[in-house]
Amino acid sequence: MRVNRALLTRYASHMTFTKLGCSSIRKEVISRTEAFEDLCTLVEHFRRSFGSVLQGKLRELHYSNPNYMSKILLDSHLKDRKPVAVNHNSVYVFKQCSLGTGYNDSVLRAANLVYSSLRFLESLRRNKLRPDIHHTIPTITNSGNFEHLISILPSFLATQGAHLFKAFPLDMSHYKCMFHSTRIPDFGIDRLETYPEARHVVVLSRGEFYTFDAFDDQNKMVSAEQLVSNFAFIRNRPRGSTEKPSVGLLTTMNRNCAALARQRLRQVDGDTEGINTRNLALIDAAIMVLIMCDAFSEYLPQLVSTTLAGPGGSRWFDKSFSLLVDRSGTAALNFDCGWTDASTALRFAESIFRDSETRPSADPWLLDSPHRLPGAMVRRLEWHLDEAFYEKVLLPQRDAYDALRDSLQVDCLAEMGDRTLTRRLCVRAGVCADAMMQLAFLMAHEKVHGEAGLNGGSTESHSTRTFRGGYTTLLRPFTIEMREFLRLFRLGDIVGYLDEDDLLDALHCCSRAHQKLLREAAVAQDWDSHLFALKQLAEAEGKKLPEFFTNKAYERISTVDLYTAPLTSGVANAATTGTTTGLLIGAFAPTSPHGYGISYGITDEGCSACFTTWRDSSISKGSQFVESFRQSLHQIAAILQS
Repeated sequence: MRVNRALLTRYASHMTFTKLGCSSIRKEVISRTEAFEDLCTLVEHFRRSFGSVLQGKLRELHYSNPNYMSKILLDSHLKDRKPVAVNHNSVYVFKQCSLGTGYNDSVLRAANLVYSSLRFLESLRRNKLRPDIHHTIPTITNSGNFEHLISILPSFLATQGAHLFKAFPLDMSHYKCMFHSTRIPDFGIDRLETYPEARHVVVLSRGEFYTFDAFDDQNKMVSAEQLVSNFAFIRNRPRGSTEKPSVGLLTTMNRNCAALARQRLRQVDGDTEGINTRNLALIDAAIMVLIMCDAFSEYLPQLVSTTLAGPGGSRWFDKSFSLLVDRSGTAALNFDCGWTDASTALRFAESIFRDSETRPSADPWLLDSPHRLPGAMVRRLEWHLDEAFYEKVLLPQRDAYDALRDSLQVDCLAEMGDRTLTRRLCVRAGVCADAMMQLAFLMAHEKVHGEAGLNGGSTESHSTRTFRGGYTTLLRPFTIEMREFLRLFRLGDIVGYLDEDDLLDALHCCSRAHQKLLREAAVAQDWDSHLFALKQLAEAEGKKLPEFFTNKAYERISTVDLYTAPLTSGVANAATTGTTTGLLIGAFAPTSPHGYGISYGITDEGCSACFTTWRDSSISKGSQFVESFRQSLHQIAAILQS
């Protein structure tokens, strides 16, 4: 059935900014400070003076470029000098292949996932990729009848027609930076470059780089048998007698240091004409990078830690994404968060997993009959490195990066059954499942750190891709309603009696307030992004920042204690049947030295979460937080069941 390609365009909705979010600041941030009145005066003064001027410039910028916010966020990401590794990357770990143990052989798993990725690229190139649509009523809109109805509408009415059925087409411009794309370190600000004419894939195994063409001269994909032959050749290569640090460590450096190291690497053998320069160009332009790893740990936290921040010499973090496959067939998608929002990466991950499960391109019999395979067509990349480069660049960076990896602690939790929180229970009780998860995080934080422990606030990432050039916004779940629930729950612990009716009413209030925040975030009405844009404009003038941005209250809200991201997407879930997902878990590092990074999901059967903290923090307590979160889930479930 034909799908209307009008849905693939960048939709004509435009983001508009309301007045400065003074009421939100008062409600969410400064109401807990002692100098409340002084801060209110400061906020009001800013709104009427500097804020009004900056707001006018923001509107002018918006009128000239509706995608200005995406550019501001991307530029700030590229200007950040912290390493990409750990600081700016996330990981999604796939479930094992369900087709049988033979399909979990590392060569076959790699071949199937890479082939599915190339199919995805082919659909994208030919403008045949199924549109991203957020289905709020999937039983009606995620169907052939809906697609047929939309397909017969004129192009200029397709998006509006979908909106009538509560289906929201999403901007797909982010996909242009997915393949053939890389982040190149430079001094002051990095460059995000794409090379759409490239036809090759790069494979990194045991610190060595290999490349082969994934498309021929007529732009036809190579066969799955050729992929199997290539990956088998790479996997069976003997390990070198001496393992020196790999140039992959360059992507774990501070960005200015990485730019300097790349310059030094090019100069070792002739600068622009040298083999090192050609190798870097090949990696930068590659369609994608596949990482063939040794066996990951079966212990889930260690597995997550290794896929998120593996050995620096066996990773290349500057690509927009890389696929990781170990010898047991465990696979993961590691990606840079700067070029896209989570829903784009989720859709891609779910799509290639589903495609590799339903249409596997390589079967186990290929490995049982190696004589049927074509010869491997792989080229190993040789590097010209001198001892000074090893001693002064790679060895010190390996030690520094290993120390950073070791400082990251990962804890995981998966809860199933009637005692815990499930989406089915939330629906039956008439509350928002996401609100209940956020409340459980806040309860756990209070159990561990006390009533006044939440110094920097909590955030939840959300997408605005229903607009042209949509990006990731942040909403603040810690509302007055959630604070009131925590007060009631705390009071019940003190007096030894919990009024379940009052608590249930409080949960419904929390749910309504959180749903309002979700609606506001979806249309870019969050104050985090708004104030961030105003600050960027103020800094661009090169003058002294207004006192509003240097005040301790603003500095405090800029430091997030609980940074949370749901491992669900209306797009990704709609692409699968029901609520089935091909992802086991997701993870990212905390955004503040004493905070928590939390990736979570909730289904009809249970819920799960991955927590990351820094070991050298004297405040965050990962293991204790996980146990407190488990208790909070059970307590909320008990109230809803009552």
